Amino acid sequence: MTSTIKCDKVGKVVTVKVYSPRQLHLLPVYKGGEVYDDKGNLVEINYDDEFLVKVGETVSIKRHKYKIQKITKMISLEGIHVSGYYLHTATLSKSSMFVFPLLGYTRTFFEWNSSFINSFIWKEGGEEGRFIYLWYKFVPSLEMEEFEEKLKNNINFIDAEDVDDYHVLYRFMVPEKFEKDYDKIIKGKYSYITESAKERILDFHFSSPDRPIGKILYRDPERREKMEKELGIKIPEEQDLHDPFYKEEDTFFNKYKITKSRLGW
Repeated sequence: MTSTIKCDKVGKVVTVKVYSPRQLHLLPVYKGGEVYDDKGNLVEINYDDEFLVKVGETVSIKRHKYKIQKITKMISLEGIHVSGYYLHTATLSKSSMFVFPLLGYTRTFFEWNSSFINSFIWKEGGEEGRFIYLWYKFVPSLEMEEFEEKLKNNINFIDAEDVDDYHVLYRFMVPEKFEKDYDKIIKGKYSYITESAKERILDFHFSSPDRPIGKILYRDPERREKMEKELGIKIPEEQDLHDPFYKEEDTFFNKYKITKSRLGW
């Protein structure tokens, strides 16, 4: 899905394309409209007030709305800023990579590339427990109704919440057989989970022990050596090779909800 607008003041046709529920592409580059915060983060692109995108606000494309959480530049292999910008509505959490798969099936089954946005294990104001929250883009359709019914038929499904007019948050229990694995995962003990849990994670992501996720699960020596060079430290062989969970990154916050749209066509 793509939308365009002609910006006469800057002599450019601005295009926003939906690449996935987690990312939009904004073209073209407009260095004169780049705005940074005091930490050097890119927080706004302003095409001379004819069109602008700002972190924390929403972009409307046809009947859909997307709340922008982060803006980054499209960088070439040579390190040159080319084409335009990535508009991120979400950054995949550790929950998405290591906990979500415990529900079984695969990315395809859960519509990873079409409507899934992110996964969390905590929710702002939510109750305590071993939960898996799945955040989805909601588009009214027969296909969405059928998919939702499929999710609700999962034995671990608890409930669903319409967090705003454009998103649904589905809550699941961690399968009982993986509760101890879950406890180890959130503490960063990825390599110490059961072989069954490892297989579920790899199968879910269509991965294998010699790929990035597998190298974390099996404490790959090459990954350790690379990390030691990058960090300039010696990493014990029994030490896991990925950060533990941080609550800030794996919590669904109310700020993610769309309450008002100011930007768009």
